[in-house]
Amino acid sequence: MDPKTPPCVVIDLEEEGEEEQEEEVVEVMRKRPRIVVKRAAAPCDEEPRPAGPQKRKRRMQQFCYSSGSEDEEEEPKAVTTSTEKNLRRKAWIDYHDSDSETEGLSQEKICDDELPLGVIQGRAGSNGFQLIMTKYRGEAGRAPNLDPAPVFFPTEEEFQDTLKYIEKIRPLVEPYGICRVVPPKSWRPPCSLKDNVGETVRFSTRVQKIHKLQVREPTTSSHGKKSRPKVSKILTFTPQAAQQQEFFGFEPGPSFTIKEFEAYADELKEKYFQAGEEDDTSRLDPSVEQIEREFWRIVERPSEQIEARLLRLCYHLCLTPDFQVLYGADIETNVFKSGFPKLATVANKQATPYETSGWNLNNIARLKGSVLEFEADEISGVVVPWLYVGMCFSSFCWHVEDHHLYSVNYMHWGSPKIWYGVPGFAASKLEAAMKKCLPALFKEQPDLLHKLVTQLSPSILAEEGVPVYKVVQNSGEFVITFPRAYHAGFNCGFNCAEAVNVAPVNWLPHGQSAVETYKEQHRKTSISHDKLLLASVKQELAEVSASVTHRQILASALKARLNLESSRRAAVNDLRAQTMDVNFDSSAERECCVCSYDLHLSAAACQCSPDLYSCLDHVKSFCSCTPEKKLILYRHELSELEEFLRELEGRPLPPLKFKIHGPRPELNRQLVDPSSGLESSRSWEAACGEVLNPAPGKGLMVVEPRSGGGPRVARVIRPSKAFSPNIELVRTGRLVLKPGWHTKHAILPAGFRTRVQFYDYLDLPQACYYISEILDCVDGKPLFKVSMEGRPHEKIVCSSIDFCWQSVQEKVNSRIKQLRESGKANLPPLRPPESLKGLEMFGFTVPSVVKAVETLDPTHSCDEYWMERKTNDLWSQPWPPLLRS
Repeated sequence: MDPKTPPCVVIDLEEEGEEEQEEEVVEVMRKRPRIVVKRAAAPCDEEPRPAGPQKRKRRMQQFCYSSGSEDEEEEPKAVTTSTEKNLRRKAWIDYHDSDSETEGLSQEKICDDELPLGVIQGRAGSNGFQLIMTKYRGEAGRAPNLDPAPVFFPTEEEFQDTLKYIEKIRPLVEPYGICRVVPPKSWRPPCSLKDNVGETVRFSTRVQKIHKLQVREPTTSSHGKKSRPKVSKILTFTPQAAQQQEFFGFEPGPSFTIKEFEAYADELKEKYFQAGEEDDTSRLDPSVEQIEREFWRIVERPSEQIEARLLRLCYHLCLTPDFQVLYGADIETNVFKSGFPKLATVANKQATPYETSGWNLNNIARLKGSVLEFEADEISGVVVPWLYVGMCFSSFCWHVEDHHLYSVNYMHWGSPKIWYGVPGFAASKLEAAMKKCLPALFKEQPDLLHKLVTQLSPSILAEEGVPVYKVVQNSGEFVITFPRAYHAGFNCGFNCAEAVNVAPVNWLPHGQSAVETYKEQHRKTSISHDKLLLASVKQELAEVSASVTHRQILASALKARLNLESSRRAAVNDLRAQTMDVNFDSSAERECCVCSYDLHLSAAACQCSPDLYSCLDHVKSFCSCTPEKKLILYRHELSELEEFLRELEGRPLPPLKFKIHGPRPELNRQLVDPSSGLESSRSWEAACGEVLNPAPGKGLMVVEPRSGGGPRVARVIRPSKAFSPNIELVRTGRLVLKPGWHTKHAILPAGFRTRVQFYDYLDLPQACYYISEILDCVDGKPLFKVSMEGRPHEKIVCSSIDFCWQSVQEKVNSRIKQLRESGKANLPPLRPPESLKGLEMFGFTVPSVVKAVETLDPTHSCDEYWMERKTNDLWSQPWPPLLRS
């Protein structure tokens, strides 16, 4: 024994003289910091067991005493514990047990019946103790009679594409909400947690009082006062905790290595499931069904008879006969370690198949096709996996994933894990059933389901008409939960699992529903739904070969979001509005100060609070200032969002509506009819005048206002002998002050769009309209896109403005050659692809387009462009006459 370790006292409960023994125990407890209570006799010189997980506890009015002289009285020392999580925007859950009572033990008579069942665990020679106060009750419990969820056995080929396989089984799983996937036998990834990591690195645990997960009293009574239990509660005391309103939760436990925790969990399971009496050393090897019955017996019927002398001993030792276990949950793999191999950072080292596999939980969240691939931050528990190290009866309570995401759980090794799942369509039924069956708890905490500390037997849920299905997960198997599918469960023994979220495109409608629900509940979000939606839309529009199904889902999601945004902006259209900075939420999280709604798409600000923002619904309530002081910020004009939607749906552009040549009825009339859905620059008329319908082959006609008044002058920009297209400006877009968004030849606005006629390479010699546009790519750099109007799948997207149109000319040339070989005449001549210049075809050489774009930069922030422009203007001025001598 370590000489620094205070001695342990072993109390044999089988000896005679109970009353004298209890007095002796109380006296010893006051002088010794560690006591081990065992049911069977053991010699006092027995070697203590290794260090264990739980500190000794007291009643609230008593404190932990340190080891010292028997005659000394130590001053009480408050024990302070804390649980820290390194999460970004992950919804906060209070796991601390706070249903405590600060007063002393009740003096009322303690009855021998209806007493709590209990096992308090710890180890001799450590900071705790182990008190086995009960044993396995055989067939006393009842297991829920449930139908199993589906199990899938993918082939080697099917297992190659993770998201494709999940999409394949989705119609079969959604009615259940949960499923089990058994990988091919050849797929056996190595687990790094079994090496020295499992022996050296420590993780924190939580103390779970299993008997209180379903049956417990509210912390406060109906009169608003704390309830007074018959037997004192146990809680690690902190001065701050006494000043706060506190509720039931999981208090923090000690830290372990995986090897230590495995040994501890195995020993407790072995002692609990003993076959005979205390002196019987034989042990049971319980089945999954037996463990399940026992778990729900403890949860549903926590009031069981125990020996009166044990209860009295607990009373004198200031212990509560609780049934509590430990659970290592939500262990961050970027701090601890993932069980899956990660991609090597060593240069020139070839990656292994397991490092690149889509089923590797370090990769699955950001696979191509998952919306989370556009999440730039390492959000722990969402895109970075969490580890779960469990023991027999450790439990995860009813909950849905944040933002109703999919979850994927893989068990690396260990005993089975039992899951219960409720399909997403029945989520409201489950919530209603839990509120009906546990009214007092939900009255005290309306958001109780968000705390992950409450169970309700699947048998009770089934009786309430809630469809519940069961899954038994074994080592080396996956469990997948689907959007808004409530799930819960427990472990049948020691095991180690890992889990993460994933978001295929079909998740988007569920995600939108989740953020609107969070808005009503004033609940914080973990991810920016709007940011992921817009990034997915832009990426889809930039894809050369896009999925029709993905486009349809994205179009539906964008349309629903656009309708919400339109109605909210209409309600505040009396306030000033302007485009938000492109970096508005790139370095800081922006959320409504009232309801915590994400503000990526639009926000409201006020002069009185420069650091606070609100959503559009709370713009008039987050402060009492007058409307003149408030401002609406938006990332995209509604017309831009409508254009995204139109292209996703494959609808052609509406016909451009031009003004007729004639007197101007009013000075500030818009150039484009608002009903056309097209955007015009705010200072368009002042800069460019009105565009008239261009005459075929005669160039672009512009009506310009004449300075100083007088009649307007119509000017026709006539084409040169070289090819000169007729460019129609559809949208000017918005200025982006980042590298690559302007050159010395042009300013390249994001969302810029023009329309031009050119040869139809699918139907020569006919012509068609092409749309040229500049996309704001996910990585912040511009992409150039050329597509056929009415045929959006015929498109070319690249990072070079010249290559887009040169590729179109190559397609035209190729088609001309094919038709010539077939004997077709009257075809256009072949042209060198290099003869088409991107700036010209996009319209950046058309004066009216140039002027419209320049109005986006009134402060001349695009230095390179304006410097070149100034130089060109200087050289274009007429030279003064030569001075004569």
